Amino acid sequence: MPRTPGDGEAQRDQILSAAVELLAESGADSLRMRDVAAAAGVSVGMIQYYFDSRDLLLEAAFRRYTEDVITRLRETARGPGEPWAKLSRLCRTAAAGAHVRRRSAVWLNLVDLGVRDDALRRLAREVYEAWVEAFHELIREGCDRGSFSPAVDATAAAEQLVAIVDGLDVASAIRRRGATSSWREERLVAAARALLG
Repeated sequence: MPRTPGDGEAQRDQILSAAVELLAESGADSLRMRDVAAAAGVSVGMIQYYFDSRDLLLEAAFRRYTEDVITRLRETARGPGEPWAKLSRLCRTAAAGAHVRRRSAVWLNLVDLGVRDDALRRLAREVYEAWVEAFHELIREGCDRGSFSPAVDATAAAEQLVAIVDGLDVASAIRRRGATSSWREERLVAAARALLG
C-alpha cells in the first residue's frame, strides 16, 4: 500500500510519544533507541531515518513534549473568567492537572541534561520563561483590575510561584508520600493567596 504524505509525520509523532513515555518512566540516561523502537512499533532503522542520533531523538522528544505543555498552560492562562478564577485554574493545571507525574519527570530530566547540553539548556530556559510569563500575565491582569495586591512586584511573584511548581514537581517525580493532586494544588493555591493578597 502506498504511503500518504501524512504517514511520515504520524510515524514521527508515534516515535516521539514513545520516547516521552520512556523518558518519564526510566529517565534520559536509560533511554535506548531499541526500547523506543519497540514501544513505538517501528524498527531502529526507522528511528534513525527521522533522527540521526539518540541525542537528536532526545532533543526532539523534549521539544515536542514541552511545546504541548506550554500550549496547554497558555490556553489555561488566557481562558475566560476573573483573574482569581483564571489563576486558580492555572494553579490546578500546574500542580494537579492530568499527567503531572509524567510532566514532572520529563521536566527534571530536561533540566538535568540542560546543565551539560547547550541546546537542552536553551529549551529548558524557554520552558521556564513560558511558565513565568503565564503567571505574570495573570498577576498583571489581577493587579490592573484591583483583584490582587502582591507583596512583591508581579515578576517576582510569578517567579516565586514557578519555583513552588518546581518544588511540587520534585515531590511528584520522587513519589513523595502524601503528594497527591489535591495536596499539590492546595499548596500552590495557598502560596498564590499569600503572595497576591
